[in-house]
Amino acid sequence: MIDRGSCSFVTKARNVQNINGLMALIVNNKDEPIDHMFLRDDGTGSDIFIPTLMISKADGDIIKDYLKQNRNNKRAILDIIVSIEFKIVK
Repeated sequence: MIDRGSCSFVTKARNVQNINGLMALIVNNKDEPIDHMFLRDDGTGSDIFIPTLMISKADGDIIKDYLKQNRNNKRAILDIIVSIEFKIVK
């Protein structure tokens, strides 16, 4: 889980991938809707193979609070349910 900002989405995903992370979960750094935001490739992302998702700041704060409250656990397992909507344009 990474906060948005400082570098490109591709760089964030690559950093997670390089430490053997299975997924990059980017938390928006602004309290705003993310419905129409896209994680864009900066032109260097052809080597990224892990899934990368952005979640809202509010959802990120919930996860961060949970992790802070459960620091004594050696490992936290989170189930993330993703709903994806798309339109086919001809």
